[in-house]
Formats: sequence, structure tokens, C-alpha cells
Amino acid sequence: MMRLWEQHAGEYKKTLSLSIPVIIAQAGQITVGLIDNIMIGQLGTGPLAAASFTNTLFTLVLIFGMGYSFALTPLIGKSWGEKDNASVGS
Repeated sequence: MMRLWEQHAGEYKKTLSLSIPVIIAQAGQITVGLIDNIMIGQLGTGPLAAASFTNTLFTLVLIFGMGYSFALTPLIGKSWGEKDNASVGS
């Protein structure tokens, strides 16, 4: 296993450097939801339930949006590699 790491260490480092902004964004979104619940929780159970439900709906939309963009990435990469700029733009 160590040999595999040594062979691809450069690629792993590049992938990690690309993933850091995504990790920070996800941690930020979780933190915003947590802080919202802490602040609104002081108002009572009704507002806390509404805020938690809304945060869950927003997270659901965020997950679907990320899935859509993850599905498009290989298609755009393929078009880019084939130098088909019309497909990349569309």
C-alpha cells in the first residue's frame, strides 16, 4: 500500500488541494445551520422546528445541485478533451 502512495503521491496532493475549498464550503454550510439552530433555539420549540426544517430543505436542494454538477463534470471534460467547444458551452 505504501508503494502505491509513493507512486501517486503527486496526484494525491493535487486532488487534495482541489478538494480543500469543497471541504471548507461543506463545513461552512454545516456551521451556518448549527449557529442558526443555536440562535433560533432560544426563541422556542416552534421557531426551532421551522428553522431546522428549512435548513434541511436547503441542504436537500444543495445536495441535488451538487449531484447535477458532479454529473456534468465528466461530460464537460470529455468535450473539452475532444476540443468540442460548442458542447462545452452548451
